[in-house]
Amino acid sequence: PRGIGAVLDYESGFAKLRGIVPGSPLEGTGAQAGDRIVEVRESDGTSHPLYGRDLQTTVNRIRGEPGTQMTLRVLRQNGATGQLEEHLISVTRGQLYLNEKLIPKPPS
Repeated sequence: PRGIGAVLDYESGFAKLRGIVPGSPLEGTGAQAGDRIVEVRESDGTSHPLYGRDLQTTVNRIRGEPGTQMTLRVLRQNGATGQLEEHLISVTRGQLYLNEKLIPKPPS
């Protein structure tokens, strides 16, 4: 697959980052489990709002040709205040080579 290595769930209208595939483009960008994806911005300035869209639509917007850059606009809960804060995460899509044993599993 081609993308960034995000493992996603869907909750309350948001695609939510459940985990990051080790060694993927998303690793080391500052993205965190629990981030809610609000929008994908392409390097050409095109914006794709994602709140309320289904999970497959979000996945399709995140996937793309290796080497293309995008920015995720996410909401993250502040651990101290409980408030949601906006963060921008730049990431360059890549070719993913998945090892099923390393993909974060959903909570039991």
